[in-house]
Amino acid sequence: MCFVKKILAYTFVLLLLPMFLSQALGVQKSPRKYAMLIGINDYQSTSFGCLSGSRNDVELIRSVLLKRFHFDSGNIMVLLDSQATHIGIQSALKHLSQRLEPGDMVYIHYSGHGSRTTDLNGDEKDRSGLDSTWVAYASRSGKPSKQASHVKRPAGARSKSSDRTASSSQVKTELNDFDVLDDEINHWLADISRKTDQIVFVSDSCHSGTITRGAESLKTRGLPLDTREHPRGRESPSAKPMSGVRVSAARDNEKASEYEADHSIYGRFTWFWARSMAEAASTDTWHNIFLRTSARMNTAGGGQEPQMEGNRNMPVFGGELPNTTPLIAIKDVSPKQTRVYLNAGSLAGVTVGSIYGKHAPADGKDGDCELKIVRVRPGWSEAECRAGAFKLGDLVVLKMYQPVNDPVRVLVRDDLYPAPDLVKKLEQMVKSLPGFEISQ
Repeated sequence: MCFVKKILAYTFVLLLLPMFLSQALGVQKSPRKYAMLIGINDYQSTSFGCLSGSRNDVELIRSVLLKRFHFDSGNIMVLLDSQATHIGIQSALKHLSQRLEPGDMVYIHYSGHGSRTTDLNGDEKDRSGLDSTWVAYASRSGKPSKQASHVKRPAGARSKSSDRTASSSQVKTELNDFDVLDDEINHWLADISRKTDQIVFVSDSCHSGTITRGAESLKTRGLPLDTREHPRGRESPSAKPMSGVRVSAARDNEKASEYEADHSIYGRFTWFWARSMAEAASTDTWHNIFLRTSARMNTAGGGQEPQMEGNRNMPVFGGELPNTTPLIAIKDVSPKQTRVYLNAGSLAGVTVGSIYGKHAPADGKDGDCELKIVRVRPGWSEAECRAGAFKLGDLVVLKMYQPVNDPVRVLVRDDLYPAPDLVKKLEQMVKSLPGFEISQ
């Protein structure tokens, strides 16, 4: 029995020894990377139009975080549509803050409608007296009671009249009928800032209060001003500013639009931001990513100018990035081996028409095997086998790059003066022009 006790004691000491040594030598634990991704397409509970690309934005950014920056999938929190209520967003950010340890890295991305409401606490003197907002799921649906003043405000909030008491469930219901204030977001991010200054906050929404008129057009992400008194509008602004970097898709008076790419709809900003992130090198700062994104958006047009605030020179996720490699893995092969599917797509620079060959070992075998890309999506691509044989897990390398010139999409309509014959003629003219196509 005594022998067994000694063995257990020695085992316990051996288990604790690494921890004692790391503390004695001052060894720091590697910072962890966390993300919270919010995407809202569904606004049908309101009188406003639904979006098409917000959920795609979430999947796009999630793919980049996993593949390029090697995030642990368990550390990426996703809120889609009904999960992204006012209270749902608040609870998720609180949960995220509780998981953090000093020095951890945080990435937050919102895609959905944005708007404005009257500034009630006086912190927006330089912005026309308006607070910017996120339009959460079911916000402005009108389901809660009509009087916002029935909400019991948190302790310390300023009010012109005495508040009536309300149950916790009633407070939550009331809040879910209101947008998320920028003041609230600042409070929640300040809590995260107390643990780490490695924060990247991205919002692909606008506050212009306009939407496009036709279903054929790509939508913009902005709703009209909410003129009601917000139940949290009189709370004092956060005394501690958010650390890190804050990026918005457009100026406050601009439209943040959606964008068609790779046969899907995304936020215009998110699409180019994701491409720039996927190309990040270990020497890049977030400002480098922002500049590349802005340049690409200017080239694509759209009249949208993204904005950046904060520590522009902060290295991308600490600068400890895995090196990019030209080798791409085959993730699937068709039964007859006529089609091969690659684990990389347009975000990695793969283009239709490009030629890839099998990565040959030192002995030079398999050097004649060849693929031609026939279909590309953001995270994967399809190729036809032109020579040789391929199998799951093979690595391929670029042999010939086919540049891509995306066509300019043109929408022809007769809103003001109906003239169907003229519209048809214009459509035919556009179709005959090289580099242009009709927007459906």
